[in-house]
Amino acid sequence: MYRPLTDAEIRQLEHQGCRADEWAAVRVADAFRPETVAMVRFCGDVRLGEFGRPVELAPGVRVPSGVTRAVLSDCTVGDGCLVRDVGCYLHGYRLDDGAVVMNCGTLSADADAEFGMDGAMAEASDEVPRRVAACDGLQAPMAALMLTGSPAAVAMRRLAARRAVAWASEERNVIGRGAVVANTVRLVNTYVGDSCEVNGASALTECALLSTDEAPVWVGAGVIAEDTVVGAGSTLDGATRLYNCYVGDYIRMRGVQASRRCFFAETPPDHGTPEAPAQRLDADGWTPERPAFRRMTPMAYDAAVSGGEADDEACGGYLRSLLDAYTLTPAGMRGDLLPRSADGPGEWVAPGGRLMPRSLWDAWNEDLATGYYATFVEAASALDDLRAMQADCLWAWAYDRLLRRYGLDTLTPDDVAAILRG
Repeated sequence: MYRPLTDAEIRQLEHQGCRADEWAAVRVADAFRPETVAMVRFCGDVRLGEFGRPVELAPGVRVPSGVTRAVLSDCTVGDGCLVRDVGCYLHGYRLDDGAVVMNCGTLSADADAEFGMDGAMAEASDEVPRRVAACDGLQAPMAALMLTGSPAAVAMRRLAARRAVAWASEERNVIGRGAVVANTVRLVNTYVGDSCEVNGASALTECALLSTDEAPVWVGAGVIAEDTVVGAGSTLDGATRLYNCYVGDYIRMRGVQASRRCFFAETPPDHGTPEAPAQRLDADGWTPERPAFRRMTPMAYDAAVSGGEADDEACGGYLRSLLDAYTLTPAGMRGDLLPRSADGPGEWVAPGGRLMPRSLWDAWNEDLATGYYATFVEAASALDDLRAMQADCLWAWAYDRLLRRYGLDTLTPDDVAAILRG
């Protein structure tokens, strides 16, 4: 709840160099302390929280919260925020509790801003008309699918566009709880999620920084981004320049220049450092910035065997690595070797760099094309289920190939010991 300023508070603010177009348009929290605000120009409707408690800018560096040397226009500054030295103005934003804005030029958010999440279709290339619809929660297989001309691709674009429009229609003119925007020249129509840090950026326009407390986003020196979505846990630094891009979760970019591109890391952070920290979707499909897989894949193994050009040592080593990994699982340690998946033994694919049996991928595509998924969230949840099934499916594939390679009818603990001995 906000209240009007008292006459005494107005006099004190004016004594501290503050001015307002209309003091009645400035409302404050019940516990507002006027001594925490100095040399501020108020324009339009402004809401101020409770200031004074310290903000930690760096380990051991704590300064009192408050507002100093800034122009505030039609904005809300939450409890415990620090706003200092905003050279041009801060307009249209709502600063959540504990947010910091320091030494910046212009921060502005329009009432009808879409924050880079308008459902517009980003072209895959200038020559190919296929497009990718960017929205929060976009996954690499979805983006890879959208580059095709299949009925499932059309349905996926539709669901993603609806998701983007719904996201943008919510109140997104936010600098999130505990976020920091410092030493930044221009921040326009950009959503800044919780715990995000933007420090030294040149210009962010129509962007969404999907930062969270658990996975903060960092945007560093010289970065310029326009019409770009940045996923949780990602880092942009070293004068990276992006136009109309989607940067997935846990991507690290330094000095990258790209337009109309999607970047993903398909290895989740809880499985160690992603093997492919930056990959790109081009007109021809999935084009990794570096090899997507450091080791052999089911597709490579089957291609080598069927083509008669198998590297026996590499193929055998791959199967042994999968067998060794399975023996460390609870089922493997119990000697339970029979697969629990009927899909794994068949052909495998890697849409967007994510390994899965073709049967599961085709079934998901068919459900998309027939309208089985009513929302983007439903489609994404089903795709997550496929990821959760990957380990069981991969063991089913390895089990089948081990039987073929060693001429076995079934795999026993003695067989396992013999195979691992080489």
